[in-house]
Amino acid sequence: GGGVYPVADLKQLDGLKAGFQNPISMLDGYNFIGAKAYKDSKLVLMMTANMLHDRYHKQTGISFSSIYPGCIAESPLFREKRPWFRKYFPVFMKFVTGGFVGEEEAGQRLFQVIHDPRCSKSGVYWSWNGGPREGRGAEALEKGGQIIGAGGSGGGWDSIFENEQSDKVKDIETTFNLFKFATQVTGAEWPEPHVAKSPCPTLKVVGLVTAAINAKEEAKRMKPEPGMVGAIDLKAKAANNFDFITQSTVVKVVKAVQDRFLGELPEDAIQGSFQEEKKVSEAPLEHIEHKVAGEGSHVEILAGHHDVADVHAKVGKEDTQPMRERLSAMFEKTEL
Repeated sequence: GGGVYPVADLKQLDGLKAGFQNPISMLDGYNFIGAKAYKDSKLVLMMTANMLHDRYHKQTGISFSSIYPGCIAESPLFREKRPWFRKYFPVFMKFVTGGFVGEEEAGQRLFQVIHDPRCSKSGVYWSWNGGPREGRGAEALEKGGQIIGAGGSGGGWDSIFENEQSDKVKDIETTFNLFKFATQVTGAEWPEPHVAKSPCPTLKVVGLVTAAINAKEEAKRMKPEPGMVGAIDLKAKAANNFDFITQSTVVKVVKAVQDRFLGELPEDAIQGSFQEEKKVSEAPLEHIEHKVAGEGSHVEILAGHHDVADVHAKVGKEDTQPMRERLSAMFEKTEL
């Protein structure tokens, strides 16, 4: 009975957070009660099954579920109870609550969850609606097939159904903390959950390049500046240290792809062109006659020469400093 004292309740997991070592005997950090420890353990198993379902079902295809086969009232679980309790408790479960189930039938129900294809669904709390329970036979017809309650012997494999999980089982925060601190206390090692990745080699290369670029940009963002309160990530430093190596690797990969699909570069592209060119001194001289300010004045410019000293001017009386400046300006325009 989940509602019968002592009830299953992990509270804030203070005992587990404190290391759960002797003399700490309960996950909630309070004093030991055997019946509560038993109920807490069932709650923990259901929460762990849900966590494993969330982390690994899509990745592995493995089904993670929990079951309630019914109350196995005649098992050695009650061996330390008083004789009168061990005698009358099974009778009470059979004829009053209807939750009794024998050890053999409970074993068959466990086997069904492993073997029955209907139970391949993951993240489910499986239960059975045995004969003494409500919602079977004519009563089921009256209620539209609605199943009420769980446990009880009889009913066979067809009496299995997906039972509702309690709010405590579905408490995400407590489930996360349970998994986290239990892993620390036990030293358990879990495979890293991940989504399926494409085997395409091109996508792998793209993924590596993208990861390198992201690491580099993230390193820039993590440089100490006013207002930054987050701790400096060591990965950011590593990204800076290996940035040169990463860029060199990317260049090599790109070059290998070019060589594979485009072939080697032509020799002329590597060594350059050797087409013979005419020297400037061998270029034909052309006399260009330009009128210069001043009546009767003119200038002969030898094409191919690039110095104002090569300009021969015949200016007569106009050979003054302002005239030289105009000649220099004229020469610059002619050269263009």
